[in-house]
Amino acid sequence: MGLVQDSLLGALLITQRDTFVCHEDLMQILMQLPDDLEIRIPTPAVLKPKKLWTGKQIMSLVIPDQINFVRYLEGFQKNVVTGKMERNYCPSKDSMVLITSGELLSGMFNKGIVGSAGGGMVHIIFKECGP
Repeated sequence: MGLVQDSLLGALLITQRDTFVCHEDLMQILMQLPDDLEIRIPTPAVLKPKKLWTGKQIMSLVIPDQINFVRYLEGFQKNVVTGKMERNYCPSKDSMVLITSGELLSGMFNKGIVGSAGGGMVHIIFKECGP
């Protein structure tokens, strides 16, 4: 089970670094969530000239608090100092999906993260939290 087509594209677009949501759009998104889901609206990432929330903050609203997840999106690269192959981790490029206590801290949700493959976010949430 995983996200496909429009849902997958939406998850990718909302978790990109340059995606921001205004207060009106945030309220529209929150109206679509189930009534029994307890939501605490986070502090906006941008306060002036108008309040804006990042897409990562919005996505974090629906990730259960007990979920911790790390996945590298890019491969390995050679360290120029040691000559050894190391993970290509660069936060400025969102090359690693990092979720701590249900909060998406870095990375974008692509097919490998929220698609139907085993070990993806949907699979882990189902195993940890049930349906």
